[in-house]
Amino acid sequence: MKTGADRFLGELPEVAESFKNFREAVRSEGKLTEREKLLISVACSVAVRCDACTRRHAEEALEAGITEGELAEAAAVAALIRAGSAMNTASAIFRD
Repeated sequence: MKTGADRFLGELPEVAESFKNFREAVRSEGKLTEREKLLISVACSVAVRCDACTRRHAEEALEAGITEGELAEAAAVAALIRAGSAMNTASAIFRD
């Protein structure tokens, strides 16, 4: 699946290569497993409201054996964080 980011990076080969290297370094196993990182990727995609990112990361997660139920739970965590963030933003209406 091609995204707007793919098109953008297609115009900038050096940036694309750097982004690929960055992605590989971040996604490699370390203190977090690949599975944990895939779930975080989906949750972050939901939190930043990037439909293309959410679809791509969800597909990668499903291919790695993560269930739709697990993805839904990760997305719910993202929704919780966005809701809290909205309340913090909304608090600006008060005059203290």
